Amino acid sequence: MSYNPYNSSTPPRPLRIIFGALLASAGLVAGMTGAVHEFHKASVMQGEPVEMDWHTLVTEGYGDNPHLRLVNVTVIDPYVERDDLLDEDDLEAMMEDPFLAGSVDTMDLGPAKVIPLGAHETDVEPRVFIAEGEHYLDEAFRQVEETGAVTGMVSTYGVNQMIADFIAFCSGNEIQGPVEDGEVTYTIVPIDGTPDLGLARNLFLTSGFALALGLILCGSGGPGIWCCWYAPLPSLLSLIGYPMRYGRGSWTTRLTYIALGAFLMGYGVYLLVPMGHFGATDGNPIFHAFGFATLFVGLGGILAVPLQITTRALSASVEVQPKKKPVRMSWNQACSMEPVIQEIEYIDPPLVPSGTLPLSGELKQKAEALADAGFNRADPLQWQREIGIAAAAIQLGCQNMVVTDLEYNNDADIVECGLISVLGTGLPVITVSANSGVKQNRPSAKCLFQRSSSSDPTEMLTEHLEVVVQEAEQRDTIIVEFDESETHDVVRLARRVLAEIQGTMDGQIVNVGPKRYGRFHYPPAPVPEFVSTTG
Repeated sequence: MSYNPYNSSTPPRPLRIIFGALLASAGLVAGMTGAVHEFHKASVMQGEPVEMDWHTLVTEGYGDNPHLRLVNVTVIDPYVERDDLLDEDDLEAMMEDPFLAGSVDTMDLGPAKVIPLGAHETDVEPRVFIAEGEHYLDEAFRQVEETGAVTGMVSTYGVNQMIADFIAFCSGNEIQGPVEDGEVTYTIVPIDGTPDLGLARNLFLTSGFALALGLILCGSGGPGIWCCWYAPLPSLLSLIGYPMRYGRGSWTTRLTYIALGAFLMGYGVYLLVPMGHFGATDGNPIFHAFGFATLFVGLGGILAVPLQITTRALSASVEVQPKKKPVRMSWNQACSMEPVIQEIEYIDPPLVPSGTLPLSGELKQKAEALADAGFNRADPLQWQREIGIAAAAIQLGCQNMVVTDLEYNNDADIVECGLISVLGTGLPVITVSANSGVKQNRPSAKCLFQRSSSSDPTEMLTEHLEVVVQEAEQRDTIIVEFDESETHDVVRLARRVLAEIQGTMDGQIVNVGPKRYGRFHYPPAPVPEFVSTTG
């Protein structure tokens, strides 16, 4: 269903909002906390791990391959019992304290250190550590117990330094990066086996598209009262799609979404690669996480435009009008019925200035193109009809022999164009654009009508002038030159003629009566010379 601002029956879509917000949240969390980091590790850790001992790593570094197997090492448990650190009196005093008696029995002394096999931890400089996290520590203990080595990805970029660099970036200060002097420390993320690059890439893309499509789905829904009450955050998030919801939004709005989406995608790549060093050994997972989120939020803004256009066209093509139950009538009722199709008199719709509202969009572009081709400047006008208001523009050009009639069709979102000339016999020559909805259902000797192969008024001029000149020569008559004050009369004359050749309007037969517009007549009559009324 297309959006109608005057139709209060357009239903809300709370399920779209809730489901879209859940999908976007799942993609965001999965991508920022797992998928982007797994993709980074898989991109870096390709090939077999390099095998070296503790002393070689500390003195020479790990080279170009961060996929490392550190042999002949042991891992020191960073968790110790409290009673190993406290004397007996302090331990008894702590147990008697009701606020401390229920505390944990162990203390965390920091990241687990990796030392050479057979060495004592107090005799070895703390230079190699296991990444913080119980699952990393359990994996390291398992590997040491089974193989006497630790296998995984090694980095000189500590967690504290990563956080400090991200804070520095947000505050506009200089980023330090990994330590490169002699006091460098190494952090190992234990991984059993080489990560699958294809699987990691698919998880990255799946999480990203879930985020992008979830935002689009959430933005396409309209929250009702209960949705705003029970799901305020998804309802608030859905406002990002408000300008294009229910089929609303012009091409300016769509281009704005595309521009903002492209900017966010570019900034996301900037956070991932130049700042986060994605795919390099000194990658910063914090930049990776925010780069992932920014990249796919921008992608959602771009994808929203073609999806809106496609779904709007699909909805219009499959929309089914409700079937009415047939009504049985008696013979007397059927005989006394009035004709289904009634005749109506054609009445000229009012044409008024738009006031302070300027021309915009495609209507403005075509009016400016005609002005560049020698036509006068178009003033913004409006046709006022019962079904609504339509923006319009009227211009005079081609040595004052052609009047252009531009109108914005609100339903089809197009600009229809008509070119009008009048021969000396009073016969109008009318050329309509290829996208015009005018159809000649009746033959008529009261005008010359043709449909152009183009919808560009500057291209239509060639076809129009060929017919005008040819008809004037064949009928041995002149082409009327218009005064600028007559343009509205010429357009009204042409529209009365078009109503005659179409025959019907809104399913009703149109009866087009005679009418005079200044020195022009319908039906056609010879056109007298123009006489100015201004002194």
